[in-house]
Amino acid sequence: MKKQILVLGFLLVAVSGFTIVINVPADYETIQAGLNVATEGDRVIVADGIYYENITWPAVNGIKLIGESEENCIIDGNEISSIIRFEEDLNGIIDSTTVIKYFTIQNGAVNYGGLYIHNSHPIIMHTSIRENVKVGVYCIDSMPLFYNVKIYDNFWGDNGV
Repeated sequence: MKKQILVLGFLLVAVSGFTIVINVPADYETIQAGLNVATEGDRVIVADGIYYENITWPAVNGIKLIGESEENCIIDGNEISSIIRFEEDLNGIIDSTTVIKYFTIQNGAVNYGGLYIHNSHPIIMHTSIRENVKVGVYCIDSMPLFYNVKIYDNFWGDNGV
């Protein structure tokens, strides 16, 4: 009996340590839906395509959002709002174990353009941030890390004015 309980205990510890892979659009139709079910350490893998979304990052640290390729995996904000928003309160949950890589982020709007990062510290890698209104990246009380990120052709106002 003690052996069975010990084995069961090891299995529970082993299962709780596993991360899962969430595939968009195979498992979830949108990136936001995939992120919403992700837990710490999970990977949300996004197939090439154009995703018209305005994403609010969940208050979960350590999610890896990985596109298939920077050139062909595009998150388009449709000039509605910021494309990806990290809106942490003063707890600052999101640290550098949170990663976004292999995307083009385009057509964000309102006041904070492509990426809005508040009190968060994600790593952004191999990503293009382009054609956003106001600004490509807006950071407040944050220290994101950027590796091989291209920020270009962002503009202020309507029609580049």
